[in-house]
Amino acid sequence: MPVLLREKTIVARKAHHCDTCEATAISAGESYSRQTYVYDGRVYDWIQCDSCRAIAALVFTWMEDWYDEGISRDDYMEWAREHRDHPLHGEAARAYLARASGESQ
Repeated sequence: MPVLLREKTIVARKAHHCDTCEATAISAGESYSRQTYVYDGRVYDWIQCDSCRAIAALVFTWMEDWYDEGISRDDYMEWAREHRDHPLHGEAARAYLARASGESQ
């Protein structure tokens, strides 16, 4: 299981791709989350736009006990596809699917 070493919220000085939706969702001046993990002896950063960070807890809860190796973009995609018509989370799921496919919102 990945071990979180640190997490911080940063205001971008340049554009970044979100590792979760893979969109250029983070423009200069916008805030984003940078998490540093160690997994299998490798240290890496995971960058998330605020919109993806806002649904992270929903995806973690949905996955319950089977995320020993962490949660990937594919897991977010599966959550969003399953929840696109959900009465509470449908809007967030559809927004994620739009970002991940590169559609404008």
